[in-house]
Amino acid sequence: MSSIPDIASGQLLLYAIYDVADEADLAAVERVVRARSSAGERISRLQLERQRTSVTFANPPVTIRLRERSLHLGQVDHPVSTHARIYDFGVLTVVWTVAIPPHTSLAGLTELAEEVGQLLNLLDGWMRDDAATAMELMHEGLVHPALRDIHESFTLFAISAFDEPVTATRLLATPETLALVVGDRDQLSAQLRAELDAASFSYTDHDLVAIGYDQGVVYDAVNAGDIAALLEFALAQVLELDYYDDLLDDRISHAIETVKATRRGSGSRRRRPNVESLRRELMVQHMDFVEVVERVTAAVKVTEDFYYATVYRGAMRTFRAEEVIDGINRKLDLMFRTYTMLADEVDIKKSLRLELIIVLLILAEIVIMIFSELLR
Repeated sequence: MSSIPDIASGQLLLYAIYDVADEADLAAVERVVRARSSAGERISRLQLERQRTSVTFANPPVTIRLRERSLHLGQVDHPVSTHARIYDFGVLTVVWTVAIPPHTSLAGLTELAEEVGQLLNLLDGWMRDDAATAMELMHEGLVHPALRDIHESFTLFAISAFDEPVTATRLLATPETLALVVGDRDQLSAQLRAELDAASFSYTDHDLVAIGYDQGVVYDAVNAGDIAALLEFALAQVLELDYYDDLLDDRISHAIETVKATRRGSGSRRRRPNVESLRRELMVQHMDFVEVVERVTAAVKVTEDFYYATVYRGAMRTFRAEEVIDGINRKLDLMFRTYTMLADEVDIKKSLRLELIIVLLILAEIVIMIFSELLR
C-alpha cells in the first residue's frame, strides 16, 4: 500500500499526435472554423497562464473543441472533453481529458492506467476519427492535407492536489509514481531510477514533473495546464522532426539510386537520369529541409522562466529530439556533399565539353587553312 494520500483532484490526459499536412495557415484555419456558426465559439489560440512573456510561440497553435465523448474505466463511464490543436508546421494533436475521480489512490490510478493501456488500439481508432473530424473543419487552411500513418500517443497524469500536502521527493520515491511514468509495475533497476530522476523536475517542494517516453506525471496545483501544453508542444515538434527524418531517408535513397543509374548508363538516352537535374533537385530539397527544420525547432522559445525552460528542454531530451536533430543534420550534410559532388561532376563535364569544342574549333581552323593553301 502506498503511504501517499488519495488524490483530491486531477485529470487524465490522453494525447494522439498526427502529421496531417505540409503546413497549416493558422489564420485561414481560424477564419474557416469561425465561419461555421456551430463551431465559431469553440476555437482559440494557445496561451499559457504563468508569466506569459516568458514563453514565446512563433505562431501559437489553434485549438478547436470537439464533441464530448465517454470512456469506460474502472467499471464507470467517465465523461470526456476533447479538443484538437493544429500547429503551423502541419501537426495535429487530439487530446481527451478525463477527470480523475476524487479520493482515487495512486494504486487506483495505476489500475486506470493499465486499463487505458489495454484500450490503446480502440483509443487509436476513436482519436483518429476525431483527427479526421478536425481536419474536415479546417481543411481549407491546410497545405496538402493528409492524415498520414506517422503518429504518436502519450498519457499524462495531471494531479492538482492530494487530500494532504505531498512533497515531490516523497511522491517520486513511490513505486506507483514510477509505474505511472514507465508504464510498468516491476521493480526498477538503480540505473533506470537514476535516469527517471534526471527526467524529473520541481519548482517547489510540493510540485513535480516526471516524464517518461510515452507517459508522464505532473503534480502542480497552479501550473499543470502550462506544463501539459509545453509537453504537448515538444511531442508535436518531435513527431514533425521524425516525419522529415524519414522523408530525408527516402530522398537520399532516391538520389543514390539515381546516381547509380547514371553510372550504369541504364535505359535509353531519353530516359536516362540527368545528373544536372538531380543536382538542382538536391539543392532545392536541401534548402527546403533546412528551412522546415529551423521553423519547427524555433516554434517555441522559453526565456526568463528557468523552470519552464528546464521542463521543456528536459521533455525534448526525453522524447529524443536531440538524437533526431543530429540524425537530420547528418543526412542534410550527406545531401549537401552529394550535391557538391554532382555539381563538381557537372562542372567537369561542362569543362570537358568546352575543351572539346575549343579543340574542334582549332582543328576546323587548321583544316580550313590547309584547304585554303591547297586551293591557291
